[in-house]
Amino acid sequence: MNKLIIYIIDAARPDYINPTDTPFLHRIKANHGLTVLRPSFGFCERTEIMTGTKPLENGFFTAIGFDPSSSGYRKYKYLNAFFGVFDGVDKIIFGGLVRKVARRIYRRLGVGFDCYQIPFKYLSYLSLTEDSSAGIRFMKNAPNSLYKLCKKKGLKVNDSSFTSLGKADLKNDLARIDNLKHQLSNGNEDVYLVYISHCDSNAHYKGPESTNFRKSLSVLDQHLSDFYSWATTKLSENVKSIYIGDHGMREVINRFDITSAFHDFESIHKDRIEAIFVDSTVCRFWFKDKEVKLAFMNWAMGHREFTDFGVFYSCEDYEKLGVPNVSRRYGDLMWVANSGVLIEPCYFNPEKGVLNGMHGYIPKDNKDFGFITGDCGSYKSDIQDLVTANKIILRAINDIF
Repeated sequence: MNKLIIYIIDAARPDYINPTDTPFLHRIKANHGLTVLRPSFGFCERTEIMTGTKPLENGFFTAIGFDPSSSGYRKYKYLNAFFGVFDGVDKIIFGGLVRKVARRIYRRLGVGFDCYQIPFKYLSYLSLTEDSSAGIRFMKNAPNSLYKLCKKKGLKVNDSSFTSLGKADLKNDLARIDNLKHQLSNGNEDVYLVYISHCDSNAHYKGPESTNFRKSLSVLDQHLSDFYSWATTKLSENVKSIYIGDHGMREVINRFDITSAFHDFESIHKDRIEAIFVDSTVCRFWFKDKEVKLAFMNWAMGHREFTDFGVFYSCEDYEKLGVPNVSRRYGDLMWVANSGVLIEPCYFNPEKGVLNGMHGYIPKDNKDFGFITGDCGSYKSDIQDLVTANKIILRAINDIF
């Protein structure tokens, strides 16, 4: 009996695979080849890999979008309003205690996703995108979906070591690998999906070019090597593996506090601003009318940080970036950071000066790219779009089973 394990190694660049830092993965590359993968601009690489579709086809660009009708927070508007009283003062007066209590309450209410540091007044406008119920249905039923092919062939998929914003994940990589061992030893599935966070979590804080991060790659490589040895010696099945780096990461060069910069404009026009979502490299704005949108753009042009550190794109121009313009989901206006510029604080990272690596820029070169390699089949030494990983996975499933 055959087994296929597909590893998604978050934020793993092709240059990480080398004889010094990652000898195990380098041996696989030497024996089978490695294809560099160019991701689409955005944050929804899992859907690209699992379905072979780009954002303009699947409608997913960022993990959280503007979708009031689907928001799990919508029915708690009075609770949102109560907590919203403390927006801006909670950290100063209460040391962030209100936010901690709110996150715990919302989690128990099952609103669908963590409120992170999102202002409470915006929560009822927001919903998950690729990790929503509709997104998961798409991932499992798209024409070239990994799940759909497996179902057609009578194969079972185990994704208990995978990840999603809409579910509680296993704590760390070792926990996910231990769970994988347990599932392989006791289950009867055929294809296993495993999420590996090491490169993402370590490079964010240490910086992808730092010596400390490069040294840490050997830890990841050893974990994967140890598991490979365990699988080949302890299991009677023939276990094959595919390793995918879904995107790269860049060193942070400049930092921009867009929230503070926007505050002056917001204080004058707050009744005409619907929402703002501050991500690490993209800031999205929703306005109640076109006049205030134009007024903001004119105002921002007079502030050097906006023009020196990034570029504005109106929703009419999104498709030129490969970004879907779907029912205002991704903003009436979007500010996109230049490579190496970090928006901080943002809704996912409230602290300043902590992160030294970031992704989510418009992809340009290997520092933004990922890769695919494995011990089944051969991999061309060229650069392909990330969706190519889907074709390679489907071909492997057809060959192995």
